Amino acid sequence: MPAGYAVLPPENPNESAKRIRESIMAASGKDVAVLISDTEAFVGGSIEVCRGYAGICPVKRSFGEKDIYGRAKYGGSEGFNT
Repeated sequence: MPAGYAVLPPENPNESAKRIRESIMAASGKDVAVLISDTEAFVGGSIEVCRGYAGICPVKRSFGEKDIYGRAKYGGSEGFNT
C-alpha cells in the first residue's frame, strides 16, 4: 500500500471471511480456510493477529491432553471448552 494510506478492518471480520470463502468455493470449487489478519506493532517488532476466520477452528481445545513428549498440556485453551 502506498505511504500515507490506511485501511480499516471490516466491521464484522468473521462474516467477511465467510463471504470470501464462499466466493472462492463458487469460483473454484475449492474448500479453503480464510483468515483475515492485521499487523500489531509493539516494542521490538510486529506480529500478525487473526481478526476473522472461516472454515477453520482457531482454537485447539486440547487442555490436559498429552504433548509430543507425553506430558499433559496445561495452558492456553482452558477457557475455551464450549
